[in-house]
Amino acid sequence: MNGDSRLYRGQRDGARAMQYFSAAQLAWTFIAGLSIRRRKQLRNLVLNEDCKVTDQPERDGRDLVLSCKENTRLRIERRVSLWGNIWLASSDQHNEDGDFTLSTCAVSKRELAPWIMEAVSLPSLGMPQDSFTLILDGNPRPDLASEIFAVAQQDASWQTAFENSNAWLSSGHAEARWTAGYIMDGYPKAIQDIVDGTSLVKCNFRPLSSYGPDDLPNPEIDQSQYIDPQWTLFEWARHWYVYPVKDFEVRTHKPDWLEMRRIDWG
Repeated sequence: MNGDSRLYRGQRDGARAMQYFSAAQLAWTFIAGLSIRRRKQLRNLVLNEDCKVTDQPERDGRDLVLSCKENTRLRIERRVSLWGNIWLASSDQHNEDGDFTLSTCAVSKRELAPWIMEAVSLPSLGMPQDSFTLILDGNPRPDLASEIFAVAQQDASWQTAFENSNAWLSSGHAEARWTAGYIMDGYPKAIQDIVDGTSLVKCNFRPLSSYGPDDLPNPEIDQSQYIDPQWTLFEWARHWYVYPVKDFEVRTHKPDWLEMRRIDWG
């Protein structure tokens, strides 16, 4: 079941406005429409979240908790495309012949965190063990996806340092949580669990190891070398926003990055 099913709602400038719904929303609607006997016969459901939708789609997994509690033999795999959903790219340049596009994928901080943290919170909401898996889908460029996921790993390292810092200890807890550098409660552990393979969130690409062959922190991940634990909250924010976005340039043979499944990579 794909997340690109389209329903038309309302009018906008004389044209029909297109509304996209997540695959999880469509799955919940489909399951709810079945009889109890049919619902309990379901075994495997794969949800492809392969396009951008509205209204916090990462939260739609919550709707599936009751279905999995009712049918503990149901296994749901939700695949979210890094390229076609979480990080959309913009086309910036074209060559003279127009046969390729040089596009920029802007990876800003915090965009991946809601998907991960919503998924790992599902067991606390009653999701049975092994009933739900979230796959971070790096196709069609899993090699570049590993490099981009390293941004999330760096953010987790940054938050760990922040939690151990003088600023965190000397400020009010609520104030510190709203400070730049703090992603979400439990985010560093969630990222490490993904890397270790112990999380219900999986990758179809290989994340960078948090440690090198010498058992020392991987310098591509570890942010401690750039951080002073004695910074004030203001200094944490100032250093955090120096590099709020990391750009990745990719050459493609298709101009439309919104249809990632059709791209022929050069």
